[in-house]
Amino acid sequence: MPHSKRPGEKKKSLSPSEIREHKKKELGEAENYVKEIDRSNSESGRKFVVDQVIEEEKQEKDIQDDIKTQLEAKKKYHFSYRRDLANYGNWLIEDIKEESWEIEFVPTDGSHIKIYTKSFETKEGIQLIIRDPKGNVYARGMSVSYVPDYDEAGIRTLYVQAENTMDSFKGLLLSDTKTSGKTKGGIYLK
Repeated sequence: MPHSKRPGEKKKSLSPSEIREHKKKELGEAENYVKEIDRSNSESGRKFVVDQVIEEEKQEKDIQDDIKTQLEAKKKYHFSYRRDLANYGNWLIEDIKEESWEIEFVPTDGSHIKIYTKSFETKEGIQLIIRDPKGNVYARGMSVSYVPDYDEAGIRTLYVQAENTMDSFKGLLLSDTKTSGKTKGGIYLK
C-alpha cells in the first residue's frame, strides 16, 4: 500500500471532523475500487486492477528514486546522510506502528547510547530501537556504507525485521521459537 506522504513530510493534526471526512474519502475510494473489480466485464475489471498496481509501483519507485537522490547529495555530510536515512526508516515504520509500541530509527556515531534505561553499543550507522507493550526493549543496527542503494535496502531489511518482531510478540509467526533472547526476525531482546 502506498504511503500518503513522502519521507520528511510532517503529519498534520486533524480535527475530528477532518478525520471523519478523510475516512469517508478513503471509504469512497475503496468502494469505487471494488465496484471496478466486480464489473460484469471481467477484462475491464482486470485492466483496472493492473493499471492501479502499475500506478502504485510507479509512485513507490519515484519515492525511492527521490530518497536515493537526496542521500547521494548528502554522502559527504555523514551525519546528515545518516539522519536522512533514519528519517526514511521512521517514515516506512509509520504504516505498521501501533499505539502501544514505540519504534524508532536513530542515527548513531559510534558512541554508547542509552534508550529506555538500556545502554547500547553502536557503530557509525543506524540503530532500530523497539519497545513492546510490556516494556521489553529490542535493538538492531546497521553500519552505513554511504552507497544509497545498499543503505536503502538495509533500512528496508530492518523494517521487515521490526514487523516480524511485532508479529512474533503477538504470536503470529508460525516459525517463532521463544527459546532464546532473539526473535526469528533477528532482533535481540535486551
